[in-house]
Amino acid sequence: MNYSSFEINESEVSVDKITFIPPDIATCSECTEEILNLNNRWRGYGFTNCTNCGPRFSIIKELPYDREKTTMSKFKMCKKCNSEYLDTTNRRFHAQPNACEECGPELWTEDFKGNKLYIEDPIIFTQNQLS
Repeated sequence: MNYSSFEINESEVSVDKITFIPPDIATCSECTEEILNLNNRWRGYGFTNCTNCGPRFSIIKELPYDREKTTMSKFKMCKKCNSEYLDTTNRRFHAQPNACEECGPELWTEDFKGNKLYIEDPIIFTQNQLS
């Protein structure tokens, strides 16, 4: 087939609803490599994802699966994340949950009184507390 163009258009409102939403899957190997890479902007960021390891069932509030219909709607993408989101050659192209440490959700640890603890790695800290 000879296509002359490719477009992603705005979602259309429809009364027919799709009932199947794929379940969350594990973080892909590429995202995992970025999380573990000391020189990568995704280093240690627990919410790293791309289109290879999404969509995320756990964040969808309504269909169609557009960012404004997910729990990510309140997080405005920074310039870097938005650039990846719009780049057709990037694996984060149109990844609705795309966000980084600068613009996305964060992890933190609190004491039993609800006071935020300033811990470098909340996951490791919590694992150690449970050991």
